[in-house]
Amino acid sequence: HGRAQRAEILTHRLGKLVGLQGRKVGVLGGTTTEHALRGALRDLGVKAEIVTVGDHRAGLDLLTADRLDAYFADRAIIAAMLH
Repeated sequence: HGRAQRAEILTHRLGKLVGLQGRKVGVLGGTTTEHALRGALRDLGVKAEIVTVGDHRAGLDLLTADRLDAYFADRAIIAAMLH
């Protein structure tokens, strides 16, 4: 990707994170994804409730049951689970 395209992707993703204000967000506990999510939300001043789960299936189950507004995980893992 070129610099302008990377900047556009980053801006799009940051906008999505800001949209999590006041929402419930799931993530696998004790992972680099959890650490990165907490740091990004803190840096943006977004106050979201982070719900840690013990495995990805539990996170996706909470999401599909509308008990989470979003679930964060490595894209490859989620793609493999959905196929």
